[in-house]
Amino acid sequence: MRKSRLSKEKQQRLMEHFVAGTTARCAANLIGVNFKTAAYYFHRLREIIYRATDRKSLTLKEGMDGITENAFLNIKNSSKTITANLELEGNDRGIILAQGGKFGGWALYMDEGKPAYTYNWFGSNTYTVSSDKALPKGSAEVKLHFVYDGGKEVGKGGVATIYVDGEKVAEGRIEKTIPGIFSADETAAVAKDDATQVADSVFKNVKDSEFTGTVEKVEISIPEK
Repeated sequence: MRKSRLSKEKQQRLMEHFVAGTTARCAANLIGVNFKTAAYYFHRLREIIYRATDRKSLTLKEGMDGITENAFLNIKNSSKTITANLELEGNDRGIILAQGGKFGGWALYMDEGKPAYTYNWFGSNTYTVSSDKALPKGSAEVKLHFVYDGGKEVGKGGVATIYVDGEKVAEGRIEKTIPGIFSADETAAVAKDDATQVADSVFKNVKDSEFTGTVEKVEISIPEK
């Protein structure tokens, strides 16, 4: 929607109404925009969702943030693999990749040089899998592999495994997952959590969540269904 002449505030409000299931006509009246503009905006959002749900992988780099949920890869009710190529300083800390916020989402990150993964279920349950081994300075590949065991059922759990350069360093169970939207306004970001914190017991704010090393590339993928 980069070419839209609407203000960012009106775009955000349209997106919120779209997520809430408001009709384009009602949204136009509430926000104060032309009905045809709202209808076209909703149409473009549906196109974005179609492309996002049809994709099986997404490659991101440091500096990419504010990625709305409708534009991100749809990883819900599915297994997923996140592979991050990192350049570490030693005793690294910060987000590698995160989506959502303190009321729902997930984050792959490092704390005291140790890779970890946190899944935040609606802000009421938090599941964390973390390595007890700190990584040294230099290049490293950190991979999170989540195997969803719910089949065609939604909102079920699975097993999360963390690998470093192909070696398993941690494994744990995520008891349940969010079946639908993580948030209407929280986004996905590389090398920081750019609003409220998914892992709010680890990171206090956006600045605190900034990755101290470098995320060269991170790829997230889901299997064919």
